[in-house]
Amino acid sequence: MENPDDPPVLLQSDYKHVLRAKIRANARTYGYQSRLAKAANCQKSFLSAVVNSDSHWSLEHAMGAARFWELDRKETTHLIDLVSYARAGNAELKAHLKERIERRRIRAASAKANEPAVLADDVIGLYYAQWYYCAIHVLLTIPGFRTEAEIADRLGIPESFAREAIEDLERMRIVAPRADGGWTVLVPTLRLPRSRGDLWRQSRRNWNERVLLDIARATPDSIHHAAICSVSRKDADRIRRLAIELTERANAIVDHSPSEEIVCLALSYFTV
Repeated sequence: MENPDDPPVLLQSDYKHVLRAKIRANARTYGYQSRLAKAANCQKSFLSAVVNSDSHWSLEHAMGAARFWELDRKETTHLIDLVSYARAGNAELKAHLKERIERRRIRAASAKANEPAVLADDVIGLYYAQWYYCAIHVLLTIPGFRTEAEIADRLGIPESFAREAIEDLERMRIVAPRADGGWTVLVPTLRLPRSRGDLWRQSRRNWNERVLLDIARATPDSIHHAAICSVSRKDADRIRRLAIELTERANAIVDHSPSEEIVCLALSYFTV
């Protein structure tokens, strides 16, 4: 979870904001400023002057700090551009650097706005306990699905199940009621932390059960395919790459598609 005292470097417009935030976030870490000054190859007194006065780091200081903070390449470039902007004495150079900095900040802000949320530990298990929690979450992004009866009818579940799930989603602050009787989706997408492989497996089991239900219903437009076959190692790799390409292309389509239909694409490839 993001530390509010240590905001993302790529969203900053002043390198001193980054510096002060890092120091504030590590206020309880013994000797932090001394180690930061050493990494930046400057005296601790100079570090304090940079934080509290008009003194500025050099580009070399910024590079040392970036290494100490373990910034990635984009973050390091951004930090160095911020220092360059602060030190620049030419209006044309400042304008050039500012344009580059703002362009990077806009991209970072856009990426952050579309970043999937992570549920709190006390509710995340409930969300992934049944397939229809996720389905209702997605279905509520589609105009025309407002009532419990409409949702239950579409998903083929009891109305009481739909009612309970919506109430839980509201308590999780994933959705909120509107004055017209509909629902506003507050959190469009979610992601599972890497540490919760147990819930990923549970979610996959849930949707495998939903796949079997769809096969039993013989839904006309559905596609269900399972093939166990022997192929060359070269062709096995080709099939694997096709599966990867399919998921990447599907994700790219989803990213720019209006919400009109809810679909499930469940794909597996593995050696037996």
